[in-house]
Amino acid sequence: MKDCLKKSSHRVWWAGLIVLLCLFIVPMAQAAGAAKEAEQGFSLTAFLAPFHTVVLHLPIGFMTMVVILEAYSFWRPADAMKGVIRLVLVMTVLSSALAAALGWLRGQGEEYDVITLDRHRWMGIAFAVATLVAAGLHFGLSRGKAMRGLYFASLGLCLTLMTIAGHLGGNLTHGSNYLTENAPGFIKNLLEKKEVAVVVAPPKDEATKLYVEQIKPIFEAKCFSCHGPEKQKGGLRLDQRVAALKGGDSGEPAIKLDDPATSYMLRLVMLPGDHDDVMPPSGKGTVSEEEIMKIIRWIRAGAPYPEEATTVAKAGSK
Repeated sequence: MKDCLKKSSHRVWWAGLIVLLCLFIVPMAQAAGAAKEAEQGFSLTAFLAPFHTVVLHLPIGFMTMVVILEAYSFWRPADAMKGVIRLVLVMTVLSSALAAALGWLRGQGEEYDVITLDRHRWMGIAFAVATLVAAGLHFGLSRGKAMRGLYFASLGLCLTLMTIAGHLGGNLTHGSNYLTENAPGFIKNLLEKKEVAVVVAPPKDEATKLYVEQIKPIFEAKCFSCHGPEKQKGGLRLDQRVAALKGGDSGEPAIKLDDPATSYMLRLVMLPGDHDDVMPPSGKGTVSEEEIMKIIRWIRAGAPYPEEATTVAKAGSK
């Protein structure tokens, strides 16, 4: 029995080390093969990267299961439970390393906020390493109470890193207020950034007033989550006039002052709902004909953006 456990322990460590090596091999292989992929017209990185969204749920589920099983075994101790927990820990190690590797590739192909992306990336890698440590400590539980304390401390660290990495990933995908967008007012006040109103002169011209009262709400509801300050999908940013006039990776200006109706942004908005390039993407709402006419009228007026900041984040707020 002891020989079997010893062999099993060695297998776990070797599997963990191999998978963690993939965290470094995959990005290097991606960089080395980028030129070749471009020549062939097929990108392995672009193909594999979206699977991060699928795989990332596995380590979350496995780690949650470990905690639940540990809580159950506290009340109903059983030798068989140790083997189950050990197996789930191994699956956590493997899936977290795979999710981290695919996440690295995912970060190469999208335009995200650099600081948030960097934090999310390293928190994910730290979580993968922490799960390997937790699995190793689980094999040493028979060595005494000190080892048991370290093991439970490692589980606490795993949960903390998993929560932070998950939250940062949600911020990248959905924006920083995705959890509190529809929350009651008192929860928003506790969790969202506090904003202090700055007294500024109201817009003097009708075009600027049109942007503040009608265009900006449209952009905030249907555009800024992918093309705003936190994420610039396709290299396009619509919350700044210079960036919008310049356009993104398409090479076309999102807004054409001389011919508003042919603006690249509006061309995508007016595509059929089942088209691959329609904006907003399928399932994220649509821009109505009335809203399109408002945007055209605003562009014809010069597409002004108010230069004055209307709010500032309170220093030291959450």
